Amino acid sequence: MPIFPDGDVFAFFWTTAVVVFGSHTQIRKNTAKIPAKYDLEEVTETQLTPAQKQYLSPINAQLEAINYRPDCTFRATDYGHNLMRRYSNPADPASCELTVVEVKSRVGDVETVGNVHTVVSPHACRTVAG
Repeated sequence: MPIFPDGDVFAFFWTTAVVVFGSHTQIRKNTAKIPAKYDLEEVTETQLTPAQKQYLSPINAQLEAINYRPDCTFRATDYGHNLMRRYSNPADPASCELTVVEVKSRVGDVETVGNVHTVVSPHACRTVAG
């Protein structure tokens, strides 16, 4: 059975080559360097902005329902816009880690800011992840 050249196959390989070889420099330019050791800074309750307190309050309420209270809040000053909070339960050796990351995107002259968060724990707190 003879195999004839197909335009779709050529277009597929051309597109794949452009994406693989052409986007490498753009990807490297847009990637933030991950530090070998984070520079952590503690954030007290009084240093939190009203918006941060409002964002954290429903998460605090969910974790408080399963008896987890905030221990400390901190941020990595040398890696993006983030806020981390550790929760503990006196009756449970496990702890919860909340990480909130501020995500900024710009399209033309319009900048959009949003937040995403995740709760990480060996067990009990995983039901609260957002």
